[in-house]
Amino acid sequence: MTGIEPAFTLEGARNNLHFSQKEVAEALGMSTKTYADYEKYRKVLRTDKAFEFAKLVKLPFDSIIFLPKDYETFVVGKKYLLTKGETV
Repeated sequence: MTGIEPAFTLEGARNNLHFSQKEVAEALGMSTKTYADYEKYRKVLRTDKAFEFAKLVKLPFDSIIFLPKDYETFVVGKKYLLTKGETV
């Protein structure tokens, strides 16, 4: 890569090709609600689904933001809950 490449959020990548959440969800084999959770970064896409998403939206994998800004806090918080015996 040369220079600074643009970075797309999941929503931005989807909107770039004018796909609806429902269309993307169906293409990835999940419910619209589940996809919306990924798009709002409430959940993190598995790597295989992330690659499928990149192919679907016709963007390089490394130009899409798949993790929330606060990913470290997101993961540490879940680990804390799991050590306390709570469900995530």
